[in-house]
Parts: sequence; structure tokens; C-alpha cells
Amino acid sequence: MCCCPFHPEREPSFGVHPTKGANCFACLVRFKTADQMFEALYQKMGLEYDPIEKDLGPGDFDFFIPEEAPPKPLNPKVVQFYRKDPEHFIEHWGVTREVAERRGLCIDPTSEAECFPIFDRLGQYWGMVERFEGRAWNKYNYPPNYPRRKIMFGENESLEHPEVWVVEGVRDLCAIESKVEGSRAVALGTAKATKEQIHLLKQVDYVNLALDNDKAGREGRDSLLAQLALTKVSVVRYTGKDPVTADHFEPEPAELFWLIVG
Repeated sequence: MCCCPFHPEREPSFGVHPTKGANCFACLVRFKTADQMFEALYQKMGLEYDPIEKDLGPGDFDFFIPEEAPPKPLNPKVVQFYRKDPEHFIEHWGVTREVAERRGLCIDPTSEAECFPIFDRLGQYWGMVERFEGRAWNKYNYPPNYPRRKIMFGENESLEHPEVWVVEGVRDLCAIESKVEGSRAVALGTAKATKEQIHLLKQVDYVNLALDNDKAGREGRDSLLAQLALTKVSVVRYTGKDPVTADHFEPEPAELFWLIVG
């Protein structure tokens, strides 16, 4: 991370990824290639850019990245550059206003992507989970060496709660918290939990597993059941392919679940 060359600042907010490009988490300027970034810098200084002999492509940012650079959170003040629009998420995600505002759901003003802020359990800000309307997949906008394996989305609020729901995506998280009164959820970002995430879940009093109703979700659920104490886990039964499409949730103690399916 370094101070952005495209706007004045004191706290570093400009990140470079070895393959995904460079962007500022404050002014939101983005570059897919190093050549694009150098050309913009030259234009800012009033100079003419002469590309180097070898055109730099998306994979040529790696010379900017020091090896083994320690992870460093971002300045949380950059969140103010994103547009708060709870009405959009109430209409398009089906969440309650309370969840939209409490989770800080917002819109990227440059790309119009739907965004979920990433805060860890210490309250440190790490970037955004971005989703473009009409697409099923998410884009993760966080700095190089972000400790992905150690963080679950939504953990800043949920891990202090005595009962935590575990889901795959941030839309699932918001759906659970909107449909189940008083609930708190964390999203793994995938169906398979890392050993660091499992360690965090073991500190929680009670866990409800509500992964997707597909093969990957079932395999992830069974893996978590095998690694968490059965006495503190429930498997959530619901109709639909995921918590977003479900209307009713029925947590079932893990011991009873195994008796039925096993």
C-alpha cells in the first residue's frame, strides 16, 4: 500500500495486485495494466507517455509487490466515498432497512457495483465484496496480502454473539439476518471453511450451518460437522437453493441430523 498519486492524502490507500491491477480505495481510480497507470501518471504531470519496449500486461504488476509484504488494513474513512442507498438493497436484495444500514451496504459510484464492507473482528477495514446486478458471482476488492483465510465476512458483529449462522455468501448473510429476528451470521465466501475460520467458530457458543443446498454446500456442511463439536452445532433445513430464496428455516441439532441421514 502507498499514498495515491491521483489525489492528496496522508493515509495510504493505493493498492497494487500482481495480476488484478491497481486501484485506490479512496478516490476509486482503477487500472487493469501497468501501462494504463503510467500513462495516467504522465498525463497528470503534463508529460507525453512513451510506452516501454515490452508492453506490460495484467500480470506485470508483480514488480511493484515486495515479497512477503505483511497484511495491512485500509483506512476506514474511505467507506464514505461509497454511496449509501438502503432503498436499493431493500428492493433488490430483499433485506430489511435495519440490516442494510447496520451492515453498511453501499454502491460503488464508479462501477455501480453493490458492495458489502469487509471488517474483521477487531473492527479493521479490509475492502469490499462487490457484486454487479444480474451476475451470480462476487468480486473481492481488497489489498494485496489480505489475510483471506483468517477472516469471515460479517465477523465484526457476529462472533461476539452467542449464536452464529454460517453461510457461503454475503447475500445469504443479509438474507438470514433479515428473515430470522435477532440473528447474526458470517459468510465463508465459499462452501469450504479454512482451519483458521474453523478455529474462530469453535469459540462461538452455538453454530447454525445454513450452507447452500447443492453438492458443494452439502460437502462443506459435512466437513464442518466433522470438525466442530456436535453438541454446539445445528444443521439448518430450508427449501430453496440458498438462504436468499428460502422462506423458512428449521435448525436441527447435529446429533438428530446424523440419525436421520446417516
